[in-house]
Amino acid sequence: MQRYFATCLLLLCLVVSSAFGQTRIDAGTDGRALPAPEHTSVVHTLAILPDRTAGRDWGMPYLSKAIEDLNRTQPQAVFTIGDMVQGYTRSMTTYDAEADAYFKIVDQLQAPFFPIAGNHDVISGFRNPDDHQFENRYKERFGPLYFAAHFDFATVLALYSDEQLESAPVFSDEQIEWATGQIRVASIAHKPIIVLMHKPAWRYRSSHWDEIHAVLAGARQSGVDVLVIAGHFHSVQKDHDRDGVQYQIIGTCGGMVDQGPLAGQMQHLALLRIGDDGHVGMYFQGVGATLPDDFLLAVDQNRSFRLKGDQAVECLTVLDQPVRGPISESVRFKFSNPIDVPITVVGGLFNAAPTDQTVPGLNLVDRTQQDILNTYVSDIATPFRQVGPMTPVTIAPGQWTDVELAVRCEVQPRMILPPEFNFTATFEDSKGRQVPVELRCRVPLRMRYVVGPYGVVDMMACSWKYDVYDLPEPNPDIGLSIHEGSLNIAVAARDDVPCYLAEDDATVRVANPVSDAIVVRIGSGENQRIYLIEPMTTDGSSPTWRATAHAVLNKPDQFTYTLERESRITWDTIESNSGYGVIIQVPLDLVGEPGQEVPFNIEVADNDDTYHTQWRRWADPKAGSTIILPNRF
Repeated sequence: MQRYFATCLLLLCLVVSSAFGQTRIDAGTDGRALPAPEHTSVVHTLAILPDRTAGRDWGMPYLSKAIEDLNRTQPQAVFTIGDMVQGYTRSMTTYDAEADAYFKIVDQLQAPFFPIAGNHDVISGFRNPDDHQFENRYKERFGPLYFAAHFDFATVLALYSDEQLESAPVFSDEQIEWATGQIRVASIAHKPIIVLMHKPAWRYRSSHWDEIHAVLAGARQSGVDVLVIAGHFHSVQKDHDRDGVQYQIIGTCGGMVDQGPLAGQMQHLALLRIGDDGHVGMYFQGVGATLPDDFLLAVDQNRSFRLKGDQAVECLTVLDQPVRGPISESVRFKFSNPIDVPITVVGGLFNAAPTDQTVPGLNLVDRTQQDILNTYVSDIATPFRQVGPMTPVTIAPGQWTDVELAVRCEVQPRMILPPEFNFTATFEDSKGRQVPVELRCRVPLRMRYVVGPYGVVDMMACSWKYDVYDLPEPNPDIGLSIHEGSLNIAVAARDDVPCYLAEDDATVRVANPVSDAIVVRIGSGENQRIYLIEPMTTDGSSPTWRATAHAVLNKPDQFTYTLERESRITWDTIESNSGYGVIIQVPLDLVGEPGQEVPFNIEVADNDDTYHTQWRRWADPKAGSTIILPNRF
C-alpha cells in the first residue's frame, strides 16, 4: 500500500511539473544537485557523450571537439554514458585532477549536463569491492549514482551498472524497485522512455536485467517508445530489439580504440531526436559526418573482435638477438580465419609511421593508428628489413595457412626491440563494405648472453606481445656481471611513480602484482627457480622471496604460486625523480655450474598506483633465452 501511494504521488508530481513545462530530477541516491531547467524549444534533441577512458592525453581533443559540435547543434540536454575519468587509482588527488581536467572541457557546454557513473568513475585501484571512497567522491563531484530526468517530452532513466564495484553488473533490489517504479510512472504519462547505463546489463545473465526489461516491455506494449543505451565496449553496435524495446551500444569520445570505424570503433557523439508523435530516433555524428544507428551491426562487430582477439596471426619462428652476428632468415606466420566469411590478409614489417586513413564512402578520416603508436614498444626505426613484399592470401572460414617472409638484420651493439609485423585482414560485412582489421605480431628474439666480470648495462626489458594499453614509458635497462662469487643483476627502471601495497596472496604478487616488482627466473621446467623482489617495500626488511609454481588443473598455461624467504639473495635500491635502480646479488651456486648455459629471464612489473600491471621482460618467454656462465668463477 505504501508503495502504491508513493507511485501515485510521483505521478501527481510528474503531471504538475509537465503542465508547467518543467524538468524534474528524481535522485536515486544522494549526490551533487543536478540542473532542472525549463525547456521551451520545440526541437526535442538529446545528446550523449560516449566513453573517454584509457585515451590518455590524445583523447581530450576529441572531447573538446565534441563540446564545440554540441554547442553548434544546441541539444536540449547532454548526458554521458559513463567513464569520464580514467580512475582505477589509489590516489584521491589523481582522481580529482582527472575530474578537473574533464570539467574544464565539459563546463564549456551551453546545455544542461547530466553525468552517469561508469566503472572507471567509481572503482578503486585497491581492487577492493568494499572500498566506496571513489564512489562517494563521484557523488560529490558528479552527482547521484542513478536518477530519472523527466522532461516534458520524454523520461530519461539513468541506471547505475556498477553497484557491486566489480566486473559484472548486478542490480540491487533497491535500484530495481526504484527503476521499475519510475518506468511505471513514465509509461502512464505516455511519453518516450530512454534508459541509459554504462555496462550493457542485458548481456549479463546475473545482472537481474530481465526484471527491469519486463516493465519496459509492458510500457512498449502500451504504445510508448522505449530505447535502452549502454557503452563500456568502446564500440558502436545495434543489438536486436526485444519485445519492441530497442537496444543500442555506443562507442567512445576520446576513449581508447585500436581499430577503424567500419570495425565499430570511432570517436563520435550519439544524438536522440524525439518527435511530437513520441517516436525516438537515434544517430551518430563523427567529425564531418552523421551516421545512422545501424551503421554497424553486432554481427559485423563480433567478426572484427574475433579477428583481433582469436589469434588470427601467430609467429612460429624464433630469431636470435642480432648481437652476436647478422640475421638472414625467413619468419613463418600462421594466419587463421575464426569468422564465418572469407578474409584476405596482407602486410609486412612495421618500419614506418602510420598515415591518415580514409573510410570508403564516408566523409571520415581515421587517425587511430597514429594516435595509438607507442614508439617505446614499437620500433619503426628497427634495423630489420623485409626482403620482398607479401603476396595477399585469402583464407576460407575456419581454415588457416602459413606464410614465410624473409628478413635481414646487421649485427647490433646491444639488445633491440622485437621487430613488429602489421597485417590487415579484410572481410566483407553485412552491408557489402570491405572492413579492415589490424593484426599485430612481434617476432620472439632469443638472447644468448655471455656474462662477464664487467657491469655494463647494455640490454633492456621490453614488451614482447602487442598490447594497445602499453604505457608510453621508456623500457627498463638491464645489466649482468659476475663479481666475488655472485651474479650481479642491475635493473634501471624509469618509473616516476614508485608503488608498494602490502598483499598476502602469493599468486597475485608474482603473476599480477599490485606493487612494483622484479621477477628473476633461472633454469627451466621443474628445475626453474623463481625469485621475487619488491623494490619499493616500505617496512625496511627488503626480503627476497623464492616462488614455487603450481600448475592449475586442466589449465597447463596457468599457475598459482607459494612464497618463502630466500635469505642468500640480497639487493639494494636507489631511488630518483625519474625512477629507481636495483642491484641484485645472486650466489653463483644458485645460478649454475662454470661454463654452463642457463635458461634465464628478468621481468619488471610497473604499477603506477593504478588497477593494472604493466610487464616488461628481458626476453620473450617463448624464445628460450639463456645466459652463458664463464668457465671459472
